[in-house]
Amino acid sequence: LGPASVKILEGGNSYDAFLVYASASQINAILPSHVPAGDAQLTVTYNGVTSPPANFRVVKTRLGIFNTNGAAIAQNVASPTSYPLNLPSAPAIPGQTVLLWGTGMGPIDAADNYPPVNNPTDMSDVPVTITAGGVPAQRLYAGRQSQTAGVDNVYFTVPQNAPLGCWVPVAVTAGGFAANTTTIAISADGSPCR
Repeated sequence: LGPASVKILEGGNSYDAFLVYASASQINAILPSHVPAGDAQLTVTYNGVTSPPANFRVVKTRLGIFNTNGAAIAQNVASPTSYPLNLPSAPAIPGQTVLLWGTGMGPIDAADNYPPVNNPTDMSDVPVTITAGGVPAQRLYAGRQSQTAGVDNVYFTVPQNAPLGCWVPVAVTAGGFAANTTTIAISADGSPCR
């Protein structure tokens, strides 16, 4: 990650963010869970030179679903060991479990810079609703992904009466905030959608 660092200033306190990736044009970092909600400032230091502070607001929950051109980064749960990517060529079927990848479910009580391999916890205190094609879906799990620090998963059951198609909209709200709307592919029998 080179000689880069990211610092959060909030309420007179300073917090070091956990760097995940750094390049000449982008830095990815995890906001520590113990930073309280409220107005804050962020600075980046590189080779001993610190940027001017940038203002931002820290909130408890602000889920964002990872996507490519609007299509969710999602997997169909085919078996306990088979999780193929949800694609138009490999759609989910009604009644199947789908998992979405994202970040921003909220703070945890464990270390933010390590994956919770042995203790991924459903954040049941964060209200989560999911719809697929406007039809309410059953929430199965929403919380940290067990193998990646700072990444969250939302598992849900595709409703039996969900519309079929290559680009069925999936809407998720977490903690009262709407995440970005993405899409998944759904077909009646798992054959490629049209």
